[in-house]
Amino acid sequence: MPCLLHPHSSKQGNGHYRQDLYLILLLALLAGACQPKDTNKVAFPVADYQPDLILADSLRQSDVPQDISTALQLYRQLIPATRNRDSFVDWLTANRRAADILDGELEQHTAALALIDSALNTMKQWREPATTDEYKSLARLYNRAFSAARDEGSFARQKAYFDQAEVIHKTKIWGKAHSTTGYFLGEMAAYYVRMGDFDNAVQYFKQCIAYEQEFDQQGTLTDYNNYGDLYLAVNDYPAALEQFNSGLAVIPRTEDTYYDRVLLRLNKAETLVHLGQFEEANQWNEAARNMISPDSIDSEKYYTQCLAGYWENKAIIAQKQGNWAGARAFFEKITAPDFAQKLQRRNLAGFYTNLAETWYQQGNYANALEQYHAAFLKFYPGAGNSPDALPEAGTMPGDKILANILEGKARCWAGLGQYEPALAAYALIPEIETQLRATHTFEKTVLLALQKSRQRFDNAVDIAWEAWQKTNDPKYAARAFLFTEMARGSLQTKGLNANEALALLRDDQQQQDKTLSDQIAARETKLADTEEETAIAALMQEIRRLKNEQKQLRTTFAQQNIAYGAAISDQQILPFQNVATLLRPGQTMLDFYFSGKNRLYTFSFDAQGNAAWMQQNWSISDENAADSLFQILRRNPEDGDLTRFVPPALGLGQKLLHRPTAVCLGTQAPSLDTALVIVPDLTLTALPFEALLLAAPASAQDWAALPFVVQQHGISYAYSATLLLVQKSLTAKRTGKARIPFAGFAPAYSNGADALDNAEDDVRFGAELFGGKPYVGPQASEAAFREIAEQAQVLLLSMHGISNYTRPALSKLRFGDELPGNNPDNVLYANELQAIPCRADLAVMSACFTGDGPVQLGEGVYSMARSFAISGVPATAMSLWKFPVRSSTHLVKDFLKAIKNKSNKDTALRTAKRHWLAANAGTKLAHPYFWAGMVTAGDSGALSVGGTNWWYWLAGFVVVAVLTLFFQKKYKK
Repeated sequence: MPCLLHPHSSKQGNGHYRQDLYLILLLALLAGACQPKDTNKVAFPVADYQPDLILADSLRQSDVPQDISTALQLYRQLIPATRNRDSFVDWLTANRRAADILDGELEQHTAALALIDSALNTMKQWREPATTDEYKSLARLYNRAFSAARDEGSFARQKAYFDQAEVIHKTKIWGKAHSTTGYFLGEMAAYYVRMGDFDNAVQYFKQCIAYEQEFDQQGTLTDYNNYGDLYLAVNDYPAALEQFNSGLAVIPRTEDTYYDRVLLRLNKAETLVHLGQFEEANQWNEAARNMISPDSIDSEKYYTQCLAGYWENKAIIAQKQGNWAGARAFFEKITAPDFAQKLQRRNLAGFYTNLAETWYQQGNYANALEQYHAAFLKFYPGAGNSPDALPEAGTMPGDKILANILEGKARCWAGLGQYEPALAAYALIPEIETQLRATHTFEKTVLLALQKSRQRFDNAVDIAWEAWQKTNDPKYAARAFLFTEMARGSLQTKGLNANEALALLRDDQQQQDKTLSDQIAARETKLADTEEETAIAALMQEIRRLKNEQKQLRTTFAQQNIAYGAAISDQQILPFQNVATLLRPGQTMLDFYFSGKNRLYTFSFDAQGNAAWMQQNWSISDENAADSLFQILRRNPEDGDLTRFVPPALGLGQKLLHRPTAVCLGTQAPSLDTALVIVPDLTLTALPFEALLLAAPASAQDWAALPFVVQQHGISYAYSATLLLVQKSLTAKRTGKARIPFAGFAPAYSNGADALDNAEDDVRFGAELFGGKPYVGPQASEAAFREIAEQAQVLLLSMHGISNYTRPALSKLRFGDELPGNNPDNVLYANELQAIPCRADLAVMSACFTGDGPVQLGEGVYSMARSFAISGVPATAMSLWKFPVRSSTHLVKDFLKAIKNKSNKDTALRTAKRHWLAANAGTKLAHPYFWAGMVTAGDSGALSVGGTNWWYWLAGFVVVAVLTLFFQKKYKK
């Protein structure tokens, strides 16, 4: 329900009752008359302002607008008066109560923030608080700042106030101002709920309840309401029900208002609805209704919110039962003008959004659009009466309700066949979501936010397809592709840009940034292994502090260095028309995108500028075929594998790899050229396309005789076209720069079972082939890798790799035996690797599972290869499963030899695989398990390893010069 976040009164903490105004005025006059007249004293003796402060407090309790205006005027006058007498607490109080009126009664949120900022700036020039009471007063001023910033929609500003206030609460007044600190912790949790940062929200809710239990013996009902709301927001209904039940089991205290008790019942009812327990939900909803009356809930605002919550629950029950007309009737009660004016702006926008959805579900798109626009006007009151209005880019606050409104308007326009405004609305939503993601502390919570983003992008692509089907206008294909690019790879691109930007800084600045990155990675690694809640909270706070420090540091660098600032800014999405520039002659890109679970879009491009897209159904049988294929590919060969392999490999090969017929740009549909760039999605990210079949085999007796795709096509993979553009630009930028040609690592392990046959031989082969250094045994340490990572052009890592599906940041490479307590410790985790700026053109990982990991919606596979890409390596060769020792050395050596001969990377790997198949014809070693798991990703172009070899040119010049002198002397003689 929109009013789930517990509102706090704008008059909190005053504790005054309305008094007889005339009596107070008389006392004020008498007090002034009785003061001694000493012209040598300051202009405002202490006793002078006390009656005005009492009078202002009393007038503020009035319902008469003129009284409230007079109170505000008095508080403004008291600010200089209290400062003149160094009455720090009263000075802060006068500022806070003036801000209370501006933010609360007058709803002038910007003016309230200006007053608060003025007070904070004055305090910096004047003095810091000196006593506990002064710190308490300052904390209360910050509490009002949170509220005003939230109401203004300035979430970044709100976060800045939180960061400043947290230090005061936890170092100066912890355990000394229960209501003030409890409010702060609750607001922090509520802030992270709004931002979708649920990990942080949970931690603050836990702190809030723990605080109340420590100092007041039990958590407040407000805390349980808000904590349960968090789980409602992430659809974890059992966890939400547990919190609401815990709150209902608490014996209410004086601080627990009647409103809180009603809200617990309403929230429990809503949770039960989502759990499908309609009868019990209705019972709790009616129990709440019986408690709602103007007499029991003396605040009109809270009474209105409770009644709205009751009607909303009735509407949700109707929705769940398919009664959209009934649901609409309840939402219309809430949005009726007389009732709606008593609700908070943001909450009302949510109710209008719900009402619009009821119209949409009934197919009345015009009425739905009007209601979505009514919700929109709560954010943009001056936008006009036309439902066609959209906000301007760069003006929108990061509020998830606004994102829901824009998507709702887009769906309505699509329903009305108005595709232009529909897609324009979807194009605005990423701006809001980028602001929301910027508030997240951990990549995990960003991924949660990306899931909702992905659903919106899916809808946008579907609408673009519908528009293209009806108009045959290729611009809709271009827009659909743009949405797919925005939907994935953004975190990788952002991380890669940040790492590459470091090269534009001075050495000392790079070291400052790198030190913070190392500290963050170390604490995140420790956090993943920590179970104790107090330790978790402390680590999370430390990570937030370090990331904020790094953000401020990078902002400072960007102000001083224009090139650096441009490099860390958001990467521009590669347009549909420019994809051809990524491709060399004879190369085709196939870009796959799943919309929902059953629609697969395929974009295809060739180097001549032809492009096409198509839509296919992705059925349960397709998914089962992929699962069956994965199981066969990832295990040692078994009898009967070949017979079981052919049907799914052939079915998927023919479905995924055929000439598309929907021509969008160019003169013809792209052909499937010799070389393919595959941009996979979801299920397809773990599928080696080289092992698919394009035609039925003539015989099912020999693995090597099967018509594998690898026999016709060289294949490389990319996370997204935009990321591939960045990676190709990195290769081009580094071309010709003198570097160590090769560095190979083959660690030794004390456990004999961990020994890797041929690992040392492989790295020595690479060093001899390219020129460079092999690191073997104890020399192949993590410390050595960190030292050489920025200098080597080609890296070969022949070692153990371990993927961690539960905590992908802890996937790792083992550089020998672990060295506990050391830094480095010979274990390189994924989150540590992506913080190391690598300058290699190619990283070859002859290690198990380096391309394996959990598939994250919008970001692909979270693997060690992904971390190499973020660290700045534009091309990787990796293993999708356990790399078989029997084949790994042959594949790696053949691949490296072809790279040395300046073959393209995809061609080089294809050559190595075909050699293996030919050499092992008639045996089980031709099974794809032995060769298909090694794949390349990123820039597939050829390398000139060793840079320009300038010393050869220098030697040649010397020889020519010597010969010239010799012949000149000979001629003279």
